[in-house]
Amino acid sequence: MNQLITKSKPLLFLALGLSGIALSNPVFAQTCEKSPAVNLSAQAMQEVENNMVQMNWQVQVERSAAGKAMRDASNTLNEALATLKKNANVRNLRSNVETYPRYGKDQLVTGWVSTGSLSFEMPLAALEKNSDLALPENVALTNIQYFTSPDVLEKTRAVLIQQAIREFRSKASEVAKGFGQAGYSLGDVNINDQSGGGPRPVFATRAYAAEAPMAKMNVPVAGGTNQVIVSVNGQVCLKP
Repeated sequence: MNQLITKSKPLLFLALGLSGIALSNPVFAQTCEKSPAVNLSAQAMQEVENNMVQMNWQVQVERSAAGKAMRDASNTLNEALATLKKNANVRNLRSNVETYPRYGKDQLVTGWVSTGSLSFEMPLAALEKNSDLALPENVALTNIQYFTSPDVLEKTRAVLIQQAIREFRSKASEVAKGFGQAGYSLGDVNINDQSGGGPRPVFATRAYAAEAPMAKMNVPVAGGTNQVIVSVNGQVCLKP
């Protein structure tokens, strides 16, 4: 998430990691030992629209024989998959079928339950345009989540990094001026970013499967926003 890139001056060491960017210069660190040093921080923030949606669907059947249960669940799941594969907006389509026994009194097997699940992602704009995905009526929507696409997050971070750096440099200049110093040089500087995390869940329940054929209903659309924050923290060495 934090694969950030920034330009560096000669002698600067650039380290990319999961926690952000770290710039360190031993020459500057030595300079700070002989001159006043000030720790500063700056931050840039922006709300971005969630433009993607992830949905999980499920079909569940119970039969007296394991093979029959698996076959019926698989047939329904394959019908749903065939429909979704025709939709050019569907991405990362995944499916799975599991079969397990149903136990009754004295731990005797009374039947077999087969659960077919599928999940996929699609642009929120495509869902808003047509929220009826035309899936089989016994396929139930069990979970829906909204999130910001990686490309939008990266573009937003790139802009915020520059904003935070400008704010940090402005603060450094003001501090140097306030202390009557000629200027400043950089010590250790860290650049970190964070966003609102993964997909934002709207609901997650299997009760709807028994109450209504969710596949025949319009999927709820409520994307919301994601907050992206970039912070710059570091040390500046005041020049006399």
